[in-house]
Amino acid sequence: MLHAIKNRIQATFSYQKYYTGHPEEQTVNPLALKEFKYRWYLLARDIYDNRVKIYVLSHGESVKVMEAQSFAEEMKESYREALEKY
Repeated sequence: MLHAIKNRIQATFSYQKYYTGHPEEQTVNPLALKEFKYRWYLLARDIYDNRVKIYVLSHGESVKVMEAQSFAEEMKESYREALEKY
């Protein structure tokens, strides 16, 4: 995931929300990693609804970095806004 953040590359991973019983595939533009109270979080923009979301990394698995899907230029402003917000 760190590679995807540094190179602004899309990533896909299986993620199980706290209130659901099954994992779902998420494709995101990862923005930052954050540790808080001994837990790691991923700040990322969901490509399906274009919303910035926070994912608990302990709920994720099987990360796949999409080498061909760079979002560097299109995300500059969104990236700055998201980091200021959180």
